[in-house]
Amino acid sequence: MDVTNPPPGVTEMADVLPDGLVVVDGQQTLVFCSARAGRLMDVDYEGILGRPVREVLPLHDSDGRAWWDYADPWNSLHTVTGHREKLLWTSTGVELLVTARYLRKPL
Repeated sequence: MDVTNPPPGVTEMADVLPDGLVVVDGQQTLVFCSARAGRLMDVDYEGILGRPVREVLPLHDSDGRAWWDYADPWNSLHTVTGHREKLLWTSTGVELLVTARYLRKPL
């Protein structure tokens, strides 16, 4: 996905959702972040596109573990299709309830 030019209607659709939406590709790059997600996470959502997600959205659980490391959608079993709701924190202390859905190519 071209991070500077999402498909038609994606931005408008994401802007009407009550929750934030982020999309990360198979190379661990943030390719989309809705305005709502940017506000919830207190980040410049346009300035973080195209960068490694672990750097621009460092999320941690209540034990201080890096969520991207233990959820690891890129190296988990192919049968894992997502992550249930989890309370996470940003590096600035913002609390977020996060769910994840992994879209994988069929085997």
